[in-house]
Amino acid sequence: MRNDRDPGAAVAPGDPDPPDPDPPDPDPPEQVRLPFEPPPTAPLPFDDEADRPIGFALTARARRTVAPAALPELSVVAGADEQDPADTRPARARALRRAGADVADIARQLGVDELLVRAWADDVTTRPSGRRGSAAARAAAVLAAPAGPTGSDQAPGATDPRLSAVRRDAVADGHRRLSRAADFAAGVGLMAGFATLDRHAISFQTERPELAARACAWLTEHAGIEPGDVRVVLRLGRAVAGDVARHRWASALGIGTEQIAFTRWRHATDDEALEALVRIADAEVAARVAGWCEALLRPEADPADVAF
Repeated sequence: MRNDRDPGAAVAPGDPDPPDPDPPDPDPPEQVRLPFEPPPTAPLPFDDEADRPIGFALTARARRTVAPAALPELSVVAGADEQDPADTRPARARALRRAGADVADIARQLGVDELLVRAWADDVTTRPSGRRGSAAARAAAVLAAPAGPTGSDQAPGATDPRLSAVRRDAVADGHRRLSRAADFAAGVGLMAGFATLDRHAISFQTERPELAARACAWLTEHAGIEPGDVRVVLRLGRAVAGDVARHRWASALGIGTEQIAFTRWRHATDDEALEALVRIADAEVAARVAGWCEALLRPEADPADVAF
């Protein structure tokens, strides 16, 4: 039955209560959880612990660039005194070399390897000797060099009959093998192109560790050098880390780090410059390799050419 009573009309006593136009739900449903609401025990999605900064540390090179004032005080480690500012040997080597003294004599006087002397004084222009009272004469007096030629620019085997025989045999061996063994010929070409051969050793300089490694591997295989015979001096620009460079080159060449020294490059083209001076001190090997190079550069004459 329809209730047409005016909601604002007075209700007489005994009349029934009008029905509630908006009756409450007797059994309300449970509140639905939103999909992004986490369980009560789970951490909040924006937990403060997750916003902690990631730890990092600057390398030595980066610290020198961005925070040089924060660098710790350094001390010289025993056996690694190439950079000792109190070491006067580099200046003495340069002065003696400028005066005309030989590299081998300077190395003997200073008690260092010839390769280190070359690294210190390779860019020095020597003065002509022979002038009375010249610096060259004073250098000779200081060094007290023995009479006779001692320069390292002599050809391997030039003064020793045994080494001369080794070189002659190597020339003949080179003539036989150069046209037959490609790897042998490639190595001889490499030596002839950038190695310096003197009566004491084989030496070369390069900025590329892979090139030095290939040369040393070839010399080990064909000339019979020992890894312990290899000595290296690295000339470094101001921004190059010496220990890092030493380990890199030792790994590339397969030698110990104790066989590699380093010094700062006074006339480097830039702060990142690096050049390695490599030396293998073995007079017999130097004579043999010199013979192979001679066979490459002076091939045997064709008998037909000789006839005419």
